[in-house]
Formats: sequence, C-alpha cells, structure tokens
Amino acid sequence: PADLMDSQPQPLFGGRSIIDGSGRVPGCVEGRSRGMWCEFDGRLSATVFRGRLHLFARANVRMGIRAVQHTSVDVKAFSKGQVPLPWRRWEPVEFASYSFSRSHVYFACVDAFEDTLVALAPVSFPERKEAGIYAAFSIDGRAWSPLVKIRDSPFAGERQVDHPACGLLVEK
Repeated sequence: PADLMDSQPQPLFGGRSIIDGSGRVPGCVEGRSRGMWCEFDGRLSATVFRGRLHLFARANVRMGIRAVQHTSVDVKAFSKGQVPLPWRRWEPVEFASYSFSRSHVYFACVDAFEDTLVALAPVSFPERKEAGIYAAFSIDGRAWSPLVKIRDSPFAGERQVDHPACGLLVEK
C-alpha cells in the first residue's frame, strides 16, 4: 500500500517487540539452549494473508528435532506506526497426522494463494532413511493439512540435502 511506502523505515520487530528485553522470545520453541534464547538459526518465511503478516521460522524442539513455529501481526499496525509492533506469541505449527518426535521439518517456505496458505518444507525421517520435499495447506497458519510428499530427496546421515527456494509459480 502507498501509506507503507511513505512511512519512515522501522525495524521489522520494532526494536524489542518480539523479544521481551531479556533475550527471551515469547512463545518461541528453542529446546537446545534450555529456553534461554531463541536462535532462529534457519530460514524465515514471510507472507501477507488475510490482513496479517505471517512469519514462519524453524523451531528447535530439542537437540536433533526440528519443527516450524509461527507468529503474525496485523498489517494495519505498520501504517499506524505502532512501536513496538503487536506481534502474537510464537506457537508451533501443527501438521495433521504428524509427529515431530520421529522426523525433522527443517523450515516451511510459505506463500499465500487465493484463500489458502501453501507450505513447501524439506522433511526427513531418519529411522526410515527417507527424505523429501513436502507440501501442506492451511487457512490460518497454525493448523495445517497432512504433509504430502511432492518429491524424493537424497538422505545423508540424519539429514536431507534438498532445501527448496521459497516461492511458488502458478500458471493459469
């Protein structure tokens, strides 16, 4: 929108709006550092959907177990100049029929398409020595359809080697 283009540049997180001042991030899933810091050590994905800016980041559930977490903010907060921005707490996303205890979702690259969010995610199942790029669908960013494999990926050690670029190309 034009009013966003006319405003002065502001830090996306308004300085301390995602972090509470102690270095802790409200709701962040970070099981490797005993909850003291949220490392955000993977790719962030951002998309505007239903009037909100949604952010998706890797969640380190515990050492060796990866998932995805989510937060969002009303896009009107940007044009109102609200500082800090009123971000929602980070929350783990939930893929239907899925257990994080036996697999890794490294991150989710999320795009809005009409009235649906579409995620592409590199996923590995170390016990089965299986990996792939999976897709899932959501109408709110928190609850997702079951993961559907769209492509096999090479598996190396406990990790998969493919990490897709963000973005969808839709042909009409």
